[in-house]
Amino acid sequence: RQVIPVIGDVLLQSLDRGMVADMIAGWTVAPSTQKVTYAHLTTALRAAVQYGLIRSNPAEGLRVKQGDGTRVVIPTTEQVEALAGAMRPRLASAVWFAAGTGVRPGEWRSLTWDRVDLDRARVRIDRQLVNEHERGVENPTPRWGPVKTPTSNRWIALTPRLVELLEQHRAEYAPGLEGLVWTTTPGTLLQRHHIAQAWIAARAKVTVGEGITWHSLRHYHASLLIAGGCSVKAV
Repeated sequence: RQVIPVIGDVLLQSLDRGMVADMIAGWTVAPSTQKVTYAHLTTALRAAVQYGLIRSNPAEGLRVKQGDGTRVVIPTTEQVEALAGAMRPRLASAVWFAAGTGVRPGEWRSLTWDRVDLDRARVRIDRQLVNEHERGVENPTPRWGPVKTPTSNRWIALTPRLVELLEQHRAEYAPGLEGLVWTTTPGTLLQRHHIAQAWIAARAKVTVGEGITWHSLRHYHASLLIAGGCSVKAV
């Protein structure tokens, strides 16, 4: 569940170290689960090397999260701006939305326009997609479940700039299935491998390290709150 939705569509010969690093950085399951998943992935790729299917193992030597000792990579404002500029136009506003609100990737992918109140400059985060592993199904209908934790159910204030970006996005792109704000080009739901591939393509155009992923935008937002005087514990 941590691997196939992200890189399952990538040809083995096209899989590179950056793709694997991005996938690992985006894992949000427990460190113990990450360790087991990484072990299985590495074993499979080593076998591919032994059978001559690939020349080297792109996962070899990468690190998974180790609890509190994990080093967090926080992008700069200049890097966020560069990534938004390099991102495919349909998802450019999502970069700023994630950086400006601190929502999880799974939360903004689940956002529908009925949860967006631009007049009051706020959005409601109260559900997330639960069928992102539904592969092989053309244009699956979105299905929602509860957010990650009870405290994740919340209203989030929007800055004037985010309100402007969302207004521009709504004017340019029709709502997707069930009113989704961000979608694929045909208007279907964005799955994790879609945004992972979009991020990799954007990152290749700018000078940004492999450790910076979609999830890093959440850390970027937290760093702005702390710099602005918010309590570290509250953040």
